[in-house]
Amino acid sequence: MSSVNLKRKKQTNAQMSEVMDDFDRFEFFFATHWKKIVAVAVIAVLAVAAYCTVSYISDKNKQAAALAFTQAKTIQEYEAAVKEYSDAPGWVYLKMGVLYMEDGKYDQAAENLQKAAADQTVPEIQWRAQLNLATLDEVRGNFATAASAFEDIAKSRREPGTAGFALEAYCAAVRNHLAAKQNAQAAELIKEADEFLSSLTEQEQQMFPGVKMMLASLRSEVATAK
Repeated sequence: MSSVNLKRKKQTNAQMSEVMDDFDRFEFFFATHWKKIVAVAVIAVLAVAAYCTVSYISDKNKQAAALAFTQAKTIQEYEAAVKEYSDAPGWVYLKMGVLYMEDGKYDQAAENLQKAAADQTVPEIQWRAQLNLATLDEVRGNFATAASAFEDIAKSRREPGTAGFALEAYCAAVRNHLAAKQNAQAAELIKEADEFLSSLTEQEQQMFPGVKMMLASLRSEVATAK
């Protein structure tokens, strides 16, 4: 890699670190004790997003658009960039969805997250958007809908490198089944989550040190649910 390209990659990664910080705040806002598992998933997503951005600016005709997207910080700046450069990468819509969600503008959040979820260019971005859409249902109080969405994600993520997404979805699905008073479904799913975690290699399990503790907490809630 030339020194110019290396410098450009470092600059892009630095810009993307702000996106990572925003995701961390979003997950903390949602449920503090889920921070560790979410952090692993988010870091993986943003590493891919950084690479996507580097690839995006390789074409000189798109350099201005990429710069506008990576330098945007507010909803207004993102909206202006998308309006001027319509060919936005999926992570831009993912970021906008999170910002709108934090601002309590759930319809706009859903619109942008759906665009990110439909973008198959970077699977990790698509999967994160799907999880955030399910989280949006939970924040809105639609617990049964959220539980179903999380459960679908948990059972479908079996590709290499998707264990973090699946585990996050399993835990969220159990939590939402409990909130929806669907205790039988919660009890069944917690067993499936335990089995999935046990099916991972020891190295994979070490990547998610807080999962066993979270599952134990949920298992206790399931046992006492009425």
